[in-house]
Amino acid sequence: MYAPGRRNIDQNPRLSAFAKGATSATWKTLHSAPWPGGVVLAAWPDAQHLAEIDEHPRTRGLCVMTWLPKDVEPWAAATGAHQLSPGAPAVHPAQLTDRVVEQGLLTLTALVNHANALSGSLDHRDAVNVLRTLHEGGHVLDPDEIYAWALAYGWLARGAERLRDLAERIHDGQRPRADRTALRADALQRWRAAAQSPEN
Repeated sequence: MYAPGRRNIDQNPRLSAFAKGATSATWKTLHSAPWPGGVVLAAWPDAQHLAEIDEHPRTRGLCVMTWLPKDVEPWAAATGAHQLSPGAPAVHPAQLTDRVVEQGLLTLTALVNHANALSGSLDHRDAVNVLRTLHEGGHVLDPDEIYAWALAYGWLARGAERLRDLAERIHDGQRPRADRTALRADALQRWRAAAQSPEN
C-alpha cells in the first residue's frame, strides 16, 4: 500500500485493516520499504507520486484511489487503466487532437535519449525546436494531451513532465531559446504529409 503519509492509513479504518496484511509505504519511505514487489494499492497520489510508484521497478500492477480525477487522468489514459468505480466515466486512451503534433512528437521521441528525461542540453534543444516549429506553424500545443501521449509512448514521467512544461510555456507565448536545430528545414511539411497518410 502506498499513501501520502502514515496517518492517511491509520485514520482510515478500511485502509488500516488492509494494511495489516500488506507492506505499507509513504511518499517519504517508498525506496526504503522492505517489499519484494507486486501489486500496489496507491491511495490519493498526486501526479508526481503516481508516476513514481508506476515506474518503480518492483511494481507489478497498480490500483489507484483518488479524490481528484484530474490527478490520474493522464496516467490512466496512457496506461489504458480500467475504471473500477461504478458509474464513473470511462477512461479514454491517450491521443492527440492534432495529428501533425503527433508526427512532430514521434520525431522528437526518436531523437532524444529517454534515460536523460529531457534534461540533456541536446534533448532540450530538440524538444524546444520541435514544439516551436509546431506552434509557429499554427498548431495548438495542449500540454495535458502531450503529457499523456508521452507517457503512453514510453517516456519516463520526469521527461514527460518537462515536455509538458515546455509545451505550456510555448503555448502561452514564451519563446524558450535553443541552439541550432537538428530538424530538417522541411520538417513541418513532412509532418503534415505524414498526418494525411492513410497509413497513420
